Amino acid sequence: MAMGVCGYIEVDGVRYWKPNMASLEGELGRRIIAHVRNTPRPDFEKLEAEANAIESRMREAKANGTF
Repeated sequence: MAMGVCGYIEVDGVRYWKPNMASLEGELGRRIIAHVRNTPRPDFEKLEAEANAIESRMREAKANGTF
């Protein structure tokens, strides 16, 4: 396996190689790692609140027989 390659998947007999971003050399590798480390963690609070609201409406509709 070539340096910088971490594995592959095969689809219909064609191999697609997956690069290992952590082993990229030089400025490109440093920039990619810096970008990954500096990316803020996603905040799922709003999405979770929406899901909970929808779930409660679904439960209410099911209890009323309108679901």
